[in-house]
Amino acid sequence: MVQIIVFPIHIATTEDLVYYPFSPSINLIPFNFGTCTLSNLRFCLENIYGNLLLTVPFGFGIPLLARFKPRRIFWIAVLTGLTLEGTQLTLSLLFKSAFRTIDINDVILNGTGVLLGYGLFVGFSKIYLTALKKFSLNPTGIFGYLQEIGLQHTLT
Repeated sequence: MVQIIVFPIHIATTEDLVYYPFSPSINLIPFNFGTCTLSNLRFCLENIYGNLLLTVPFGFGIPLLARFKPRRIFWIAVLTGLTLEGTQLTLSLLFKSAFRTIDINDVILNGTGVLLGYGLFVGFSKIYLTALKKFSLNPTGIFGYLQEIGLQHTLT
């Protein structure tokens, strides 16, 4: 994920600053995808899907790494999107490089990806818990941990 968001970092030279003044591209209008036309539709869709899919693994894995109440997943999703875009903005300002566009749509899509990943986690947890119940299994170790986390996030 870091490679996609942070790299490549273009560090502006003196010549760059003279001939190409720093002017970061920032879009704060939700659902305004700018110049998406039929001629560049593929690029626009790749950007949308890329931002959405980028954070699905995070949404799926976060319940395994941190304990939180399921109702807080929305705020975790929002903060994830804001953190990723904030990192891009900070690096853009720090290195005076407008290589990346800061976009509210990316925040929305990254947050949606976290929610989608979390939804997949809850779905798989329900399947896992159903299988444990059906076969009267009492798991231990990591499988017991998965049961505990699954119960925490499927009983709301």
